[in-house]
Parts: sequence; structure tokens; C-alpha cells
Amino acid sequence: MKKIYTKTVAVIMLVVMALSALSLSSFAATEKLHSSKRTVNTICYIGDSIGAGYGLDGDIDALSTQLSMHNGELVEGSYPYLVSKAVNAKHSYNLCREMWTIYCWLRLLDPEYEEWINQPENWQFRWLTEINVAALEFFASPDYENLKVNAQNYIKKADVVTVNLGANETGTNASMSYLYKTLYYMGGLALTPALIYKEDGTINFPTSIEQVISMVGGYKAYNDELAQGVEDFKEAYDMLIERIYELNPDIEVYTIGMYNMFRDADPQQDNVQLYLANAAYNTTTSINSYLRSGSKWAKKTHFVDVTETTVYPSESIYSTGYIMHFVTRCHPNAAGHKHMANQIIDAINGNAKVDMPVIKKGSEGWGYYNQNNNLCTYYNGLGKNSKGTVYVLKNGVINSSFSGYYGFKGKTYYIKKGKLQSSFSGTKKTSKYTYTIKNGVVTKKVKN
Repeated sequence: MKKIYTKTVAVIMLVVMALSALSLSSFAATEKLHSSKRTVNTICYIGDSIGAGYGLDGDIDALSTQLSMHNGELVEGSYPYLVSKAVNAKHSYNLCREMWTIYCWLRLLDPEYEEWINQPENWQFRWLTEINVAALEFFASPDYENLKVNAQNYIKKADVVTVNLGANETGTNASMSYLYKTLYYMGGLALTPALIYKEDGTINFPTSIEQVISMVGGYKAYNDELAQGVEDFKEAYDMLIERIYELNPDIEVYTIGMYNMFRDADPQQDNVQLYLANAAYNTTTSINSYLRSGSKWAKKTHFVDVTETTVYPSESIYSTGYIMHFVTRCHPNAAGHKHMANQIIDAINGNAKVDMPVIKKGSEGWGYYNQNNNLCTYYNGLGKNSKGTVYVLKNGVINSSFSGYYGFKGKTYYIKKGKLQSSFSGTKKTSKYTYTIKNGVVTKKVKN
């Protein structure tokens, strides 16, 4: 990668970062860091800006914080820092980098993917990864070369690896797709094959109309870009996990799910907020379900549910501040990182917990409210009160009319009049199935 090329793209990305700034809200939360029953000698973290600790080490709204990039240090208060501390890790390798996607990691770890991404129909993926890598090259030029040399060895040495990706590949790429593609059409369509040629002296040209169509692509609606991003991520995720196990067959892999960045955006119930919150909810649900049980690697990896991760409080989505601060404010605050760390520690301890929102009594009854006491009407699922009692929620409020068996995040729960029957253990029969239940949770389901 030539310095002039990468620095030019990095400057472009500074403009992208400035243009893409929006802001979010969160619940104020404090949690005590869980203790680990296990000691992990060597732990490796793969991910994006969340694991890199973006936004934690400065004034959250300062331009200097927004432009601050990390190159592998464990930022105090970030989940890699907290987890490493809890498991008494002797060696911690933080491979999380700002702006990076799963495609960057595949290029770094999998030679076959590098060959795939150089085909004409995949040049747009190549262009996107060049943009992501260019920022790292611009802000910390030796870092990318160090990763190329050492990343595979870090994974080979590790006892545990966490993988925290998905937001950039889906929401960010969909939101920025018009800008990314415009830049691609303006120069990337020519620069990408030129860069490929400079690296190894060969270039693959399109040999069919289908390849040309894929190479050129085109603009799509936001929802279409988002849906495509989800499917592309799922395919790439399986490739990445396979490669990790090829490098280290004995490693423990903990895949960290996604959270809804827009669930508490202000003002609540606004059409724009509802659109963003619903789109993000559908995306995170799809990705999390795939990581938990849909992937071919799901039975071997350990899923970490972090749906209740908190972010920084938001200004109005129609304010200038909202536009200017999204880059940092969509990331977890200190409480959010502590929550993520606790979920990871629990998983490492063999006690992974299902993440549920905490409900309270508000203007529309018992339900899921944000910090401004606005009901999160987009939410359908389980919630718990401050005492840990679990209820079924429909459109954000307790659905006391529901009785039966409720599937939620890979488990099935025995519900009566909207409430989990946590005191019940035994068997229940319906016309079709016999359920074995322990503390209200179905442990076995047999067809009659």
C-alpha cells in the first residue's frame, strides 16, 4: 500500500467522520465488575472501535477525541482492559481498531480471502477495506505492518479470543453507502485495480457481464443496503471463525453480540427515531440470532449477549450537536463497557446470561422506558424488574394476556399471564409436545 494513496484516503475519511456524526442516549448505570473464577494466561481481542476504547480517554464531544485513534493499547475502562484485569491475564493482545470491519481482518488473516477480494466483482469490498486500513496507516503508520506480521501469531498463542464486530459492516456501511460509492465511482474504481497491480504485478479484469454489474454496482435504498450488509457479514463471520480455528484449534472463541445504538435516541416516538430504532433492532436481532445459533460454528463458539449495553446521553436528533457527535456517542460509555465486560466474564466462567432490559412503572404502565421515561414501543421480548422477575413485553409494556411458551434469545420460557413461572419445575403437556421445565425455563421439548 503506497503512502500517498493511503494518506489521501485517510484525509477523505476524516471528512467522512465529520459528516457522519450523530448522537445517542443511554441509561445511566453502574455495575460492579464481576470476579472471574478462571485465570486466562493469554487473551486476544478482535474487533472495531468499541474494543479499541474509542471515546473513553477524553472529552466525549471534543474534536480531538473524535479524531483519536488507538493502536492496540488497553484503554482504561474499556471492556478489554476490564476483562484482562478480571482474568489476571499475563498476556493481552488488543487487535481492535477504529473503523475496521470483518473484511479487514479476513484480509489480514486469510490469504484465500485476499485472492477473493481482488476479483473484479469484489472490488467494492476491496475499496472499503482500503478506506478502513488507510486511517490506521495515516494515524499510526507502523501499526498496520505490525499487525500483518504479528496478528496470526497472537491468535496462535492465545487461550481465549473475543470477536466483537458487526456494527460497521451493517449500520455504518448502509448509512455511508452513498458517500462510499460516490468516492468509489470518482476514483476507487480506477485506483483499486491499480493498487492490486502495484502489489503483485497482476490484475484480474472482468470477463462477463455479471462481473461488470457487480464491479460497478449501484446505489440502493438504505434498508436494502442494510439487509445486504447483514447477509454479507454472516458469510464473512463464518469465514473468520473458521480461519481462527485453523490458526489455533484449541482456542476458546467468545463472539460478542450487537446492541441497538438508536433505542434511546431523543426525542422518543419521533418518526425518525422510530425508524432508526426499528431498523437497528431488526439488524441486531438478526446478527445476534446468527451468532447465537445460526452460524455453523455456533455450537463451538460461546455467544456473549450485550444487548443492554449503554451509550452516551443524546441531544435531540434534530440538533447540530446530534449531527456532530455521533462518531463518539454511539459507542459504549464507561457503564456500557463495564456491562460488556461482566457479560464476557460470566461467559468465560461458564455462566453466560441472557441480557434483558430492566422494566419500571411509567406513564403507560409497567414496561421498558428510557432514561427520559419514554416508552420503547419498538421492543417485543422479555424484560425484568429490579427484583429479577421476568415478564413478556409487547410494544414495550407487559403483555399480561400472554400465556404459553415464549422463545427468546435461544431459550424457551414458560409464561402465565405475562409472567415467567420461575417457581415451577416439572413437566407440562400440550396436544403436540411434552415440555421439561426447570425454574420456568424449558430444558427439553419432545413431540407427543
